[in-house]
Amino acid sequence: GLQLTTTMDAEASQYFPGLPLGFLQLSGLGYTLIDSFLDGNGVLLTKDPSTIVPMHPFAIAGFVSLLINALDLLPIGSTDGGRIAQTVFGRFWGHFLIGGAAFITLIILMFTSDTQNIFFGYLFITSFTQRDAEVPCRDEVEKIGNLRLAVAFFAWFGAILTLLPSV
Repeated sequence: GLQLTTTMDAEASQYFPGLPLGFLQLSGLGYTLIDSFLDGNGVLLTKDPSTIVPMHPFAIAGFVSLLINALDLLPIGSTDGGRIAQTVFGRFWGHFLIGGAAFITLIILMFTSDTQNIFFGYLFITSFTQRDAEVPCRDEVEKIGNLRLAVAFFAWFGAILTLLPSV
């Protein structure tokens, strides 16, 4: 989508939908990718947060899905991140302690961050929809391998980079 945004001619790009710069700054990783494709020199940082940045609809869909998937990788409830935490750390440590710490962190971010609308919405949705009993793993006795452990931590690191807002 970003490649289509940069290669489109000026006449066609005036019909592109846009996102406010303040919304793009919710994701540090997403904002850096968009800035590197569009300007490349951090020019977007000097603009007003209410400035509309026109982008191809595929780029907008990619940015929003980056945010959604990063929120889904948080270790809360029966989301993907919760299941990964339960697999890596075990049922008690992964589900209750790691998930509880992530839930408390979301509550703190909800009241201290400028991006409280996204965190409040996600906290609201997960606290009501993620109450199902967890399906037990097929094999809870054997530990996971080092490759899967590295992939799990890499996925959490990517989610953290995505959810940290840019300055």
